[in-house]
Amino acid sequence: MDNLLPWATQQFADRPVILQQDWAPPHGSQSTIAVLDAHFPGYLDKNVWPASSPDLNPMDYSVCGMFEGNIAGKVFATVNGLKAALEKAWVDIDDEYHHWYRTVC
Repeated sequence: MDNLLPWATQQFADRPVILQQDWAPPHGSQSTIAVLDAHFPGYLDKNVWPASSPDLNPMDYSVCGMFEGNIAGKVFATVNGLKAALEKAWVDIDDEYHHWYRTVC
């Protein structure tokens, strides 16, 4: 939260914003919830925005699945090697998929 609040203040100034909480275990701690309640009223709680929902997180279940298919079974000696493979997979996504994705999502 030490980084989120200053960043959000700089990015959004006085404009309204709703924080999409991903509900990773550390993000659901009492201290985190207290900060959210104080500084981000109206954030979407886990009853409204469930974690890991394919309907609500299409990138997680579509594009990331394509990435996994491109790198599955490969061994990378370095993190930079993995990053390069993921960047190539992103560039290699064809235009038809982009068109389909924009239509569906």
